[in-house]
Amino acid sequence: ILDYDYTSIKTILPGEEGFHTFFEVDNKFILREKGKGLKVLSANNEFTLLKGGELFADNNNPVRGIIKGKEGYFIVTPQSLFKFNFNKVLPELSTIEKINAPINSWLSEKTVYCAESIGENHYAFGSVNGGLLITDKKFNPVNNISTGNILQDDGVNYIYNDNQGHIWLALAKGISLIEFNSPITRFTKSEGIIGTIESCEFFNGGAFLATDKGLLSYNQSSQKFENTNITEASWCV
Repeated sequence: ILDYDYTSIKTILPGEEGFHTFFEVDNKFILREKGKGLKVLSANNEFTLLKGGELFADNNNPVRGIIKGKEGYFIVTPQSLFKFNFNKVLPELSTIEKINAPINSWLSEKTVYCAESIGENHYAFGSVNGGLLITDKKFNPVNNISTGNILQDDGVNYIYNDNQGHIWLALAKGISLIEFNSPITRFTKSEGIIGTIESCEFFNGGAFLATDKGLLSYNQSSQKFENTNITEASWCV
């Protein structure tokens, strides 16, 4: 790491295994050093191990993100979520505790790779093989976006939340834009749309589409359109 104070440059060298990921928490520089754990840059330009930071020394439990919510900061790893009680005045006295979050199994099974706060009410988690998972602030899953619906690749390397509330993803193969903050919901082949839509109608709380391949009905549970008993071309509903 090169530290520039506007007059000179100081080099900060890592240990044998090297530095890994870097984060900014309340204007403090936090990093994970392989084989050591989570550290904070102190006033004398030296890295000090955080209390509990050794939990992340093992390369099987790397820090993939530090996200901020209404209740403070959370550390994201492939093994679990951790509550990060950050002490801005004395960072070395910050505490870290593992929490039993609803998405812990997903973080492990899909190998979480990155994370980001999305607006005031959501978080987004990118993974190696499970696409993107969006949750509420209690970490309850809201939507899983993957190659099963709209993503071109399930490997999410980076998440960017733009000033309009939309989500940009750097994927293993390509870039995707998710219009997360749009009031418009888009239905495509991934949501069961087949054929050419000729007409649509809402009836008894349900949505129906007349297409040249038959009549489709919307399933609220799966959030997809499904075939009905009418499989011949339909021109109106």
